Amino acid sequence: MQTDVLVLGIFTTAGFAVARSFTDMAAAVICGMLLMAVYVKICRVYEPYILRRILSKQLLHERQKIRQGLLSDIARAEEDLKAEDFKAAYEKFREIGFFLKDNPIRLLKIMCLSHFILRHDMELELAELIPDRFEPNFIAYLLEIGRVKPQLIDRSTLDYVQKHRAAIEALPHGREVLAAAPGRRSASSRISPLTEA
Repeated sequence: MQTDVLVLGIFTTAGFAVARSFTDMAAAVICGMLLMAVYVKICRVYEPYILRRILSKQLLHERQKIRQGLLSDIARAEEDLKAEDFKAAYEKFREIGFFLKDNPIRLLKIMCLSHFILRHDMELELAELIPDRFEPNFIAYLLEIGRVKPQLIDRSTLDYVQKHRAAIEALPHGREVLAAAPGRRSASSRISPLTEA
């Protein structure tokens, strides 16, 4: 964009230089400034779309390298798991999770988190961990989140709890999860405010 604006500026200067009257000079400057302003405005409006297209092309071009890098990262994270270094494994799986949003990665992150003592000052995630199917480990993590950072419980979490309500209720702490996290759906299919455990 800066290069294109510079080119427009050069054309404006050239128009100013070859103008034969004050009116022509003023017209050259006004038209040049107007063109530059319109061009900058258009670029700013369409910049996100252009950047996404460039990124998509780059990702397609580098797809094999990215795949190899992710596989290498997964292997290193698995080594950390075997060594019971759950913090390092979780950080690696979290980074991998930005690219691979699939169930196995979510479950591995939950498994690592189950070995942590959660605190409210920690940088925790919840919505990103919601699995594709019922997972008792996720429910146990949800219970801990409800105790230390309930503000992370959003609509997607409530929908998951509602969907698997019967299975959750069968768990040892199922009733506590149902009381502390999702509340109940009202007759109008609206989730009621959260209740305290």
